[in-house]
Amino acid sequence: MPAFMNKVLGTKFKIVVGYQSAGKRNLSIESGETEAAITTWNDVRTYHMDWIREGGIMRLIVQIALQKHPELPNLPLLLDQVENPADHDLIEFMSSSSQMGQAYAAPPGIPAPIVDALRRAFDATMKDPAFIEKMQAARWSSTRPPARR
Repeated sequence: MPAFMNKVLGTKFKIVVGYQSAGKRNLSIESGETEAAITTWNDVRTYHMDWIREGGIMRLIVQIALQKHPELPNLPLLLDQVENPADHDLIEFMSSSSQMGQAYAAPPGIPAPIVDALRRAFDATMKDPAFIEKMQAARWSSTRPPARR
């Protein structure tokens, strides 16, 4: 998304890659190693509300979504910042991924038995009481786990 915003909107984000997890990336923000990150509201709300409440570590700038999150009614959408209609259409397309959620994918050519095993494992995880409890404890936006398509 930052590379896309640099190209379409003319922002000048310096993109740092190589963090092996969101947790390590978030530690880079906390330590001052990096100055910004694209992350999810669920991640911030679940693990870093103290960063927002204390006002010193993190400030939310913009939502990249098609609609404002109910918990963030005063935080503008990136879509609202775009004046050029062609750019608006591109930003709308890029923002639509937030409606889908996290994708689980495998490369082409995976043998059918492996695809079946991956799907069974996903389905079993979605029904696992420990997983459901963990998602509810993390204040997952729904009391039901996501559906597999």
